[in-house]
Amino acid sequence: MDPKQALALIDKVRGEVKLTQRLMPFFEKLKGAGGQEDAVQFDSMLATNPAGREAAMENLPPSLANILNHQYFQKQTDQQMVFDGISDGIAEYQARNGGESPSSWVIANALVTASTALGDGSKKQLGEGYTFDSLNFSSHSATSIVPAATQVFISQTIANALPIVTMLPNPTGANELPIVHTQMVAGRDLAAARRGELLDGSGAGLPYFENRHVLTMTKDATTPAKFTLSVHTKYDKATSAHNTLKFVPDTNSSKAPFIAGRVFIKLKGRTIAQSPSGYSSSSNVSGVLSLQVNSKPLVIGGKKYQALSAIANLDTQEIEITFSEAAGFDVPVQDDVVGDVSFDYERKDGSGKKILTEPSTDIQPEYETLRAYPSRTLSTASIDAITQLANELGLDFFSASQYISLARYILEQNARLLRAAYEMAITNADAKEGRVLIYDFNTNGVAPTNIASASTKINQVITKGRTRLSRAIGMVIGTIDIYVSDRGAVFFAGMDGSDYESTSNSYGDNGSVYMIGRLKKSNANVYYIPPSLGVLDETVGSPTTARALCIARPLSQMKAQFVGFNVVPPLSVSSNADAFEQNAGSYMRQAADINPIGRYQDQSFVIEMINLPI
Repeated sequence: MDPKQALALIDKVRGEVKLTQRLMPFFEKLKGAGGQEDAVQFDSMLATNPAGREAAMENLPPSLANILNHQYFQKQTDQQMVFDGISDGIAEYQARNGGESPSSWVIANALVTASTALGDGSKKQLGEGYTFDSLNFSSHSATSIVPAATQVFISQTIANALPIVTMLPNPTGANELPIVHTQMVAGRDLAAARRGELLDGSGAGLPYFENRHVLTMTKDATTPAKFTLSVHTKYDKATSAHNTLKFVPDTNSSKAPFIAGRVFIKLKGRTIAQSPSGYSSSSNVSGVLSLQVNSKPLVIGGKKYQALSAIANLDTQEIEITFSEAAGFDVPVQDDVVGDVSFDYERKDGSGKKILTEPSTDIQPEYETLRAYPSRTLSTASIDAITQLANELGLDFFSASQYISLARYILEQNARLLRAAYEMAITNADAKEGRVLIYDFNTNGVAPTNIASASTKINQVITKGRTRLSRAIGMVIGTIDIYVSDRGAVFFAGMDGSDYESTSNSYGDNGSVYMIGRLKKSNANVYYIPPSLGVLDETVGSPTTARALCIARPLSQMKAQFVGFNVVPPLSVSSNADAFEQNAGSYMRQAADINPIGRYQDQSFVIEMINLPI
């Protein structure tokens, strides 16, 4: 996919999400209002729009409008199934996530996939030449179950979503979806920046845009009281003798003209010489400029310094200052003195061309592609079982098999992604920037006398890990989600209410991931992962040791550690090999994987919790 197509598709996705976001507050108001069903109230809302019903429909997410206008949803009872799917999915998501509502991206993904899966409404029979690529909800053996299939898919897709996984809406139904990341980089070598460096990378606070250049002056080898500086367009950072950051001119780069009225020489941060008045913003000034030195000595830390003279050569771009060596005065040491200048971007050479080019930025888009993969299941039920489902539960066989396969599919997918996050973190144990941090319940071998002390320590470790992640991905971390199993859950449950707030969720079944609490001070959510997912193995090691997997919750959806999309939701195709049995083949095609953009692939860390009182 070429860049223009990729950007156009992403714009379409964001438009869908934006309209979904607008819809959700209204949808929340519908709940239980007036005792009417959602579909009735929704229809009334459309009818009362001042611009007319058609205009109201245009303000809906295109996916929802397509579903409600589809031939399978002409009855209000069928439309209600769409709203039930959204409502049930939101309610279950909230139950599993401590009352939090799903993001508009989650809702949009469910609606867009359901919409594309409706196809054009034409029904194909087995043997008529359809392929799995042309499967849609109308490929079910009975079109009467299309609304039910739509409801099941919408509700289960929302309910089973994890906040660490971004499922991107796929409005075209494509098998490949671009993940687009646009970053700003330095457009040229200048000051402390180099062309192509990320503006928000490790050097985000170093000089580039701001036209103030503070450069370390060099102590003269033969005349120790003299310090000189040659101003160049590029300079490098280093550590000074005072363990502070200093900038050293790159003498291999070209000379940089500077503004005559903006020259300062500073000693240990204090101005000791500067441009005389009358040159404040002058450009294209040539010759040697005598700088005005302080008439009174500078007394710093019990030492006395006096500047005798200072000059700025505007032709050679050189600055120098000489200090008094007389009795009673001290001479600065290397790294004590700096020159502070502003580059002169208006200065021209002999042919009238500007000498310097201003700092600039380049927009550097990254395009990576996710590819979908197919999965399939086969369910078999007897006539007795099918009629029992219908009579007791009100479920048809196709909807039941779809429900089961989808719930299990998403659970397996989430387990795979969580295992990947754990593997990436646990294998990076670098002491300074690694992703394994230690939390010791004891201090110097002694257990704390109160839980508050333990709470403070765990929050400190979480903050340390969050800071490491922020540096690695070049953006702030909003929320950390902590995933624990049995031992970790017991530890957090034992914390008092001063910091830990329980969601009161029952947990422990093999098939669900639940939020069980929240740390108030670090704003971290605690989730329980059942051992059945194979993420955290607590069968080995000390019984007083537990591990917690911490994953950053994305502030920007395309920058999540895990991203994916749907192409084909679980669709049932029937066959009757036996007169007394019904086979339902379920097929789906989806993608969910680690973000293909390298910068966002590693956003997790592990806390080794030792000496726990469990």
